[in-house]
Amino acid sequence: MIRIGLTDTGTEWKHQNYVRWITANDQFQVVRLSAALGNFNEAASCDGLVLSGGIDIDPGLYGRSYEYKRSPVGGWEKDRDLFEQAVLRMAWERELPVLGVCRGMQLINVTLKGSLVQDLGISGDAVHEANAGIDKQHNVRIEEGSLLAEVAGHFSGEVNSAHHQAIDRLGEGLRVNCHAEDGTIEGVEWVKPAGRPFLLAVQWHPERMLANGFEDEFKKTFKGLHIVNLEHEALGIPGKKYPLSMGIKESRYEIVLLTDADCMPASEFWMQKMQDGYRDGTEVVLGYSPYKKGPGFLNKLIRFDTFHTALQYLSYALAGIPYMGVGRNLSYKKAIFLRNKGFSAINHVPGGDDDLFINKVATDSNTAIVIDPDTFMVSEPKKTFNEWFRQKSRHYATAKYYKPRHKFLLSLYAGTYFLFYPLLIVSLFFDWKLVLAVFLLRLIVQGVIFKKTMRRLGEDDLFPWWWLLDIWMFPYYIIFSSVIWKKPRASWK
Repeated sequence: MIRIGLTDTGTEWKHQNYVRWITANDQFQVVRLSAALGNFNEAASCDGLVLSGGIDIDPGLYGRSYEYKRSPVGGWEKDRDLFEQAVLRMAWERELPVLGVCRGMQLINVTLKGSLVQDLGISGDAVHEANAGIDKQHNVRIEEGSLLAEVAGHFSGEVNSAHHQAIDRLGEGLRVNCHAEDGTIEGVEWVKPAGRPFLLAVQWHPERMLANGFEDEFKKTFKGLHIVNLEHEALGIPGKKYPLSMGIKESRYEIVLLTDADCMPASEFWMQKMQDGYRDGTEVVLGYSPYKKGPGFLNKLIRFDTFHTALQYLSYALAGIPYMGVGRNLSYKKAIFLRNKGFSAINHVPGGDDDLFINKVATDSNTAIVIDPDTFMVSEPKKTFNEWFRQKSRHYATAKYYKPRHKFLLSLYAGTYFLFYPLLIVSLFFDWKLVLAVFLLRLIVQGVIFKKTMRRLGEDDLFPWWWLLDIWMFPYYIIFSSVIWKKPRASWK
């Protein structure tokens, strides 16, 4: 078995794209490599290395400014950069073959003292940047006599594209083997390959190009599948609202059930039981989407945060004040989408295709919840705090657009939660007996609520930790408070 080291993209479904692509040859086995796993030593046991795509590389590694358009929300991942550079150098020392994909090509260039164009701008986006998660397509010209020409067997062709950065100054020892029609560098390799290990890097995503040929196979397996091909862009509409809108408008049935590509239903009854939530007058059904249980305290923090968010939006819905839903497990009727002109009122906001839309259309009489364990939609949690921070930053950036009533109630809840422990400490200097009595009463009531709700939502293992997680909410609100007031970026990476 040939072991291929694959650096982690940071997104599970994207990682699985690479895994499926590589293991299409049953002689290959994938070894996941990441700074979060800290498994540098495993790289030494690999027979080859694939550097995957992902977030922008830390500009400090190639001597450029941290201030540029569309820099990553929540910052860069320097730990990942340094880890992958160390793995790359080790691969070269061991003379392993290396393939770089998108960011992977850029990392190779930076490691060899090259630099990057930090943002291709509007004209570059028209050719290279994905739109609403859908790859662009453009032609490339391959240099004669290059390794890429030998591998591809062609001197031109069409590739997919999903990047806003590119190689600027070429790294030492590299040559360009491929250009886009606008001159953007699309591939590199050794200028003098003799005596060096195999090296090939491309700016496009070969692991996703295979999907174009799967349409007929999908239709054979899923007889009712209706594929909607988007042939035009929606300029000025960031995020996934445009493809969602097209999909909903093209749908043949009234009930729309939504999830994300990296989610897995807890049972085969997910669709059936979410649909059972509809009664006369019901137009919106909210579900629960927990994160997969795993080791480590970060896993508990993420899962408690998800539980706590669900406790709020599900309780508010039961109280007749629905204010949001989570797109990983959400259903509504096509009629309510069309009646409210889809996402037209929030097209300018990068996110919000789930919570802001529900905030607009949900009422006390048209909304129901379903929390049957068979309807849970499970997804992989982030592996590092920085990744989680960026994810939460995207989620919180839409809260400022909620209705005034919802903003007031949620701010009141967060404010009292935040002030509780500081005021408790101050109050102990006055009438400590009364203060302790109030604290114990609050502790008992909250403990009973959390225990029952955690049992209903399948999060029982968090209960022994709830008192510590409750205290954690004080620094939590400090850490994430700045996100609410920041202007959201024009697009999410």
